[in-house]
Amino acid sequence: MPLPKVQLNIEMLNKQMGADIMNIEKLGKKLSIDTKNAILLNSSIILLLSKHESYKDDYKDHKEDAAQFLHESINDYLPENIISYFNFIDNIKSNEDLYDIISKIEREDIPYDKDLVSDFSKDEKKSLGIVLTPEHIADLMARIINVSENDILLDTCSGTGRLAMTQKETKDLICIEQQPYMHALLTMNALMNDIDTDNIILGSCFDHESEDGRKPTKCIINPPYGLGKGLTELDFMINALNNMEVGGKLAAIVPTSTAIDCKKSKLALRKELLENNTLEAVMSMPDELFYPTSVNTCIIVFTAGVPHNSKKKTWFGYWKDDGFVKTKNEGRIDKYNRWDDIYEQWINNFINQEEKPGQCIRACITAEDEWCAEAYLETNYSQLTENDFKKQLMNYEIFKLANNEENEDNENS
Repeated sequence: MPLPKVQLNIEMLNKQMGADIMNIEKLGKKLSIDTKNAILLNSSIILLLSKHESYKDDYKDHKEDAAQFLHESINDYLPENIISYFNFIDNIKSNEDLYDIISKIEREDIPYDKDLVSDFSKDEKKSLGIVLTPEHIADLMARIINVSENDILLDTCSGTGRLAMTQKETKDLICIEQQPYMHALLTMNALMNDIDTDNIILGSCFDHESEDGRKPTKCIINPPYGLGKGLTELDFMINALNNMEVGGKLAAIVPTSTAIDCKKSKLALRKELLENNTLEAVMSMPDELFYPTSVNTCIIVFTAGVPHNSKKKTWFGYWKDDGFVKTKNEGRIDKYNRWDDIYEQWINNFINQEEKPGQCIRACITAEDEWCAEAYLETNYSQLTENDFKKQLMNYEIFKLANNEENEDNENS
C-alpha cells in the first residue's frame, strides 16, 4: 500500500543541531547533497558520535578522508538493510567541510535521548498523509492501556518511531514501516534508544506475520488518515488487533469521523471489530490537537480477541481541553502549565470509569451507533455562548460536506 511522500521537519532539526551549526538546507548546499540526504547525514553523524565509541575517538584523525571514514563507519555500525541509503557520501567532494560539520555537531553535545527526527515540515502539512501524535498524547495513550516493562508493544504505522519509542516503560518493541526512507530513520532511532533492530520491520503491516510466534500484548497506533478508496483507519485497527494476544490492549488515535461514520461503507468493518474485540473506551480529543491541520480526532481503546458485549457499557470521555494553547512560532504548547493537572484528572476518570456531567459517561453501543462522548453526554445549555453555537454549526457543515463527497465517490466507484 503506497503512502504519501513525507518531508521531515527541517526547522526542528535545526533547533536540535544548535545555534552554531548551519541549518539542514545550508548543510545540503555546502556539501552539494539534497535535503533528504542532508537529514540522513546529520542523523547518522549524531548516531555515530553518540553510540559508536571508535568513531567518536578516531574521526579526528581522518580530516583528509572524512567522507570515506564516515561511510566505512556507517557500514560497520548500521544494519545492512539500510546502509545503501548512505552511498551518496562517496560523492561528497569537500572532506574539510564535512569534517567541520562533524566537529561542530560533536561540540554541541546535545542529548538525543528520544528522536533523531521529531517532527515533519510545517510548510508541507497540507500535502502530508501522515498525522503526527504530540508527545504528551503519546504518553497519555501508553498510560491508558497501561504499557509496562513486561509488554510487547506493537506499532504498525511507525514512521520514524516517535509514537512507540517515547515509551520508556518497555524496550520490547515491534515497529513496522512501509516507506524505505522512513524505515532508515526509524532504524537509526531504534539504535539511539538501544532497541533491537531485528524488530524494526520494513514492509506493509498487512503482510506481517510473527516469525517467532510472539504476539504483542499492547499496541499504540496513529494510522494514515484519509487514504481515500480502499484502506481505512478501521482496517488498520482490525489488522493490529488480529495480530495481538487475546486480552491485549490497543489505543488508536484516529479522525472523529472513524468513530461516528455508521454508513454502509464502514458498517461491515465496525461489525467485524465488535464481533472479535471489545470497545472499551473512546475519548474525544481537542479540536486543534494537530494544529495547523484541522482534523478532529479521538482515541479509541479496544481489548483484542474478546467479542464485544452490547450490554456492557463503553466509557466515553470528552477530553477537549488539554490546557495547550496556540503560539505563533511553537505551535501548541503548555504555556500555562495546565497539562499535568488535566492529565491526572483524565486518567483518574478513565481508571474509575466515572460519569460526570459534560465530561464523561458510560453507554451501551453497537456497530450502528456513534462511538463518541458527544452522542451521549447531556449538554449544559447555561454555559453555551453564541460562538459555541457558530462553531458547532461550522463543524457540522464541514462534516456534511466531507461525507457528501465520500458518498459521491462511492456512487461513482
